[in-house]
Amino acid sequence: MDIRYLREIPLLSAVDDKTLECLLPLVSDRKYEKNQVIFLEGDPVEAIYFLKSGLVKVFILTPDGKEQTINILQAGDFFPHMGYLEGGDYPATAQTLCDSRLAIIRRADLLSLLQRNCGLTLKILLATAERMTTLQKRYKDLLQRDLIARVGRALLWLAESHGVPSPEGIRLNIHLTHQELANLVGAARESVSRIMSDFKKDELIGINKEGALILKDKGRLIALALIERAP
Repeated sequence: MDIRYLREIPLLSAVDDKTLECLLPLVSDRKYEKNQVIFLEGDPVEAIYFLKSGLVKVFILTPDGKEQTINILQAGDFFPHMGYLEGGDYPATAQTLCDSRLAIIRRADLLSLLQRNCGLTLKILLATAERMTTLQKRYKDLLQRDLIARVGRALLWLAESHGVPSPEGIRLNIHLTHQELANLVGAARESVSRIMSDFKKDELIGINKEGALILKDKGRLIALALIERAP
């Protein structure tokens, strides 16, 4: 592992070489298999993770024991966004959606480095604030929409973060089951499955030969996503 490894992490890309040299001995590299739990909600915060490759699902369990997905992270993201400075427990569970590679820094080592480097501290705090603001806006907005609009917005969000242009539309480079999509929008799987079936019939979405989900009509999905929840 060398400095170039750390520079591939967006949050650290502009950090000076001297700081990276101090950080390098503190970083461990680890591969996780698909569906492997990285940490559990309620465990003591011991490290901060930088996702080098793969996908990670972050979720909580509701009081009735159901899974509620908070975020889906991709290469370049770091987590958790809370608890790594003040300590305490992980606010959610993190689990890989596919084989993934992570850079890991122990919380105690990170705090020691941040105390000596104000520039890095500010960069991490700003990045954390940005992530939290984005999540808060997204979920506040979801609560104001009916279920069809929520599913539409979730698909558009996934397209923004995990989509690539294709001749058929926007191809999602992520595979979510209807249950996982339901967990993301806070609904029952059966309801989401019916909506996805209707979306296919209306040619809003489709499945290509490789089994990837295609957003075929982004404009109509945007229109659906603007529908507010009935009072």
